[in-house]
Amino acid sequence: MARRCVCGRSATFPSCDGSHGDAWSCEPTSRRESLCVVAGPHLASLGERLAHELGGVVAHRVDGPIQASRLIALSDGTDLAQLGGELARLSGDQRIAVAVETPISALHKTFSGWSLRHAQPDDPLHLWRSVRAAIAGEDVPTHAPPSVFLSHAVADEPTIQPVVDYLRRYAGAEIFVCADSIQPGDSWRERIDAELRAAECFVLIGSAASFASTYCAFETGAALALDKPCRVIVLDGTSPPAFIGHIQAVDLQRHRARRPWLSHADALSDALADALSATSPNAHGHD
Repeated sequence: MARRCVCGRSATFPSCDGSHGDAWSCEPTSRRESLCVVAGPHLASLGERLAHELGGVVAHRVDGPIQASRLIALSDGTDLAQLGGELARLSGDQRIAVAVETPISALHKTFSGWSLRHAQPDDPLHLWRSVRAAIAGEDVPTHAPPSVFLSHAVADEPTIQPVVDYLRRYAGAEIFVCADSIQPGDSWRERIDAELRAAECFVLIGSAASFASTYCAFETGAALALDKPCRVIVLDGTSPPAFIGHIQAVDLQRHRARRPWLSHADALSDALADALSATSPNAHGHD
């Protein structure tokens, strides 16, 4: 899995090419550590550098249980499944989780009971400085992601469903999708109307198929009529129709170009987490 560069020297920046290898080390010293850093796959280089700078160890270089006075987790929101598995063997007297370029709410479930911090660098080269400042800063209050009505085309279900399942399981997101939420015998119109009214926000997964869909047009129009916070995520670069041209849209292809270490599924998960945060009626400024 691709890593992010945190030293700025990579020939493939912002992806890591391993050229930092002689800049720091993070070899383990003992199983009872003053500090242990655990990082998701994309942030592994960042975790190694942080462990070196703070005189600790990084979890992925140590086998077996680790006890630490201070445990720091770094997550970009796409790595919650891997981090959840790692946390089972780690313990810390003080536990800090840093949401790196992802909303704090994305960490709400996996890191329940932890001190939560947020790192949102204004430039990729400022990632290291932003994370260090977050660790040294104050806890950030958080909340569960808002409930969302997700509108999409049937043709896009194979792309969307794994991401929906991931966010439900690891981020605690409450997401309604017709594919697995409407049961045989339900009145489609009545169920859609009820779910749209109950949802805190609305997200349309845009594509050539969904922009041509009468059902998606109906659902989007109903959400607008109900004055729901709305966001559009475009999968394939297709331009949105004029009637939703005023809604802020995320082009997933451009999003991946800015974050080339992300797979397509990771990029969709990342964009959807951002969309939920941005459309949340309870969102705070840091989200």
